Amino acid sequence: MMYPFQPVQQSLMDSLQWLAPSVAQRHCYETLTLYTQIVLAFFLFYYIASVIRYHWTHWSKAEAQVPPLYPSLIPFIGNFLHFLLDNEGFFRHVTSYKGDWAAARVSVPGQSVYLFQDRETIKNIWKAKSLQSPISVSTYIFKFFLGVPEPTIEIYRADTSGPYRKPHPASTPMSPKKRVDYLSHQEFLRALSGSGLKPVLQRFKRALEMHVDNDLELLAGSEWTELGSFQRVIRPMIAEPLIESMFGPAILRLNPGFSDDLYEFDANIPWLVRGIPSFIMPRPHRVRKRLASQIRKWQEYASSHFEESSIYEDGDGDPFWGSRFIRNRHSVFKNAGGHDVDAVVALDLGLCFGLVANTSPATLLAAWHIFKDPSLLQRVRSELTDVVGNRSIREVDLQSILQIPLLQSVYAETLRLYNKIYIMVSSPHTDVPLGRWRLPRNSIGLLNSSISHRDPDVWNTRDGRYPVDAFWADRFLVDPQDPASGPINPAIREAQNHNRRRRSADAATEERPFFSMDGLEASWFPYGGGFSICPGRHMAKTSILYTCGLLAHEFDIEFLTESLETMRVHKSNTASRIVMENHRLGRKILLKKGSTILMPAHIQHTDREVWGDYIDIFHHWCFLRDSKSGQRVNSVAFCGFRGGTTLCPGRYFATTEMLMLAALLTLRLDSCPVSGNWVALATRNSPSSNAMRVPDRDFDVALGNLKA
Repeated sequence: MMYPFQPVQQSLMDSLQWLAPSVAQRHCYETLTLYTQIVLAFFLFYYIASVIRYHWTHWSKAEAQVPPLYPSLIPFIGNFLHFLLDNEGFFRHVTSYKGDWAAARVSVPGQSVYLFQDRETIKNIWKAKSLQSPISVSTYIFKFFLGVPEPTIEIYRADTSGPYRKPHPASTPMSPKKRVDYLSHQEFLRALSGSGLKPVLQRFKRALEMHVDNDLELLAGSEWTELGSFQRVIRPMIAEPLIESMFGPAILRLNPGFSDDLYEFDANIPWLVRGIPSFIMPRPHRVRKRLASQIRKWQEYASSHFEESSIYEDGDGDPFWGSRFIRNRHSVFKNAGGHDVDAVVALDLGLCFGLVANTSPATLLAAWHIFKDPSLLQRVRSELTDVVGNRSIREVDLQSILQIPLLQSVYAETLRLYNKIYIMVSSPHTDVPLGRWRLPRNSIGLLNSSISHRDPDVWNTRDGRYPVDAFWADRFLVDPQDPASGPINPAIREAQNHNRRRRSADAATEERPFFSMDGLEASWFPYGGGFSICPGRHMAKTSILYTCGLLAHEFDIEFLTESLETMRVHKSNTASRIVMENHRLGRKILLKKGSTILMPAHIQHTDREVWGDYIDIFHHWCFLRDSKSGQRVNSVAFCGFRGGTTLCPGRYFATTEMLMLAALLTLRLDSCPVSGNWVALATRNSPSSNAMRVPDRDFDVALGNLKA
């Protein structure tokens, strides 16, 4: 007998059978679940084991340990993404253990990298002979920065003999002509130290003075002249004498825009260092290719015009190749073999870049600090007068300028505050003991200069009055009458018995403040350290000090447009907008109705393509119209009062308030810091609700009526 509901029931049962997984499907699902659990269990076990080993290694007091792997949930890749996106912050976090600097190993695709930051290990790295070859770093720079052909790079990779006269016992035997590491290092030492450096510095001095006269000829009178961007005026004035002193005048005469292209190349280095190919990011490769063609043009010209009789009376320089160093360097390349025209062009590009990449901005920043602080400028001029007397600074021997304590302190403090480099070390032959730690053979070790340069436990901050992230011109001066002076934290100095005596003194100077770097070999290393320390450091120091001294002695420089720049540096609010209807921005971005748009001012105000490389520094000249091009800063890049139809209606009132108060204080009152020096106050703890950042602490000043 059939019931009316039976067809419906049968249909439902058929559907349920269709939905139920088959035995094979259930087995596949269970297998996948099992494998997932095994993988997750492995990751968890790996992480727990890493944590235990990490802490166990740090607790152990054994010597010559391999730094422990920093714990990560993902094996092999580890913390690579974190390191890539925020390398300094990650470096600082990983190399700190319970408040002390330590060492750690991190995994990157393909290998492990060892990070060192404690001072004792850094000292041992500078002493280790096995870590003094720069070949591992050079080959990376050759390949990604400069585009050196691969056959030439292989010549450098094959040279494991080291930078010393005697080849390393474990290295592969090779012809003395192919020891490019040793031969190149020797040429650098001959040209950039001792008697070999003197003619180069004299050419730099003459070229700088000529550029100053030509570039600043408008300042010959007694009237003030508005020059526009300080950076655009000063940078070529520094870079071109450096290039001319080493490469001769022909390279700049044949290529008028060469120094500008070098700075554009410098701005694109972050893309090249990551190995971004040209089809993804063509601009960096295009700039490098343009520079290479200019250098090739110069090389062809020099080859066809140079004769032995062209060499200057100093026996070093010539108008075509520029210096004995360049001539000898090209001979080394030729004798080693494997250096075709493209390789030599790329290597000369690297040398040009190395001459100006760090020296030029360091000079700019040192000069900026001197001129923006009237009291510091007056003190620098006073010490210059003690040396120069009634003569012109151009008549004084360079060594006299280099011995001025305050100028040296400004130079050292500029590099301490702004130098941010990673120093790579590697040993191709043996493990290297470094005291508590050990660097395995063929491994990469990294040091971060910025972390050491801003270590509050090491540097003297005068009980916080001059924090490590602020510029203090006197930081490297030791006053014999003041036991709290000097660059090192007094507590560290007493614990390690550092000597505060000057290295040489006479009765007239023994009580005066003197410049000191004693005890800082593991805390101040903008040029690296050990045998492989940058051989160009003497030239860099001389060019920075003499340029700053020349400008301070011969010119008055005043920076303008402070009110807008104040808002650019310190504005921290985020503007918001509601999209009232669908709107298309360009071809790729669609803003949908009802969406909220957030526009952080800080991001726009720190765009390097608009504001340059020194985005975190207060620059008085940022908003001046360029005297050559007549261009102003892109108005979209500055949003002190936001923009569009909702532009703040109180902007005129606010601007007038700021300028009137600044003018009133300047014209009516004298002010000076109670501590003796002006410092930039930290604003890390400023509330996010404040449109302008608020200092973390008060700063005491003394006010008085302006004297007539």
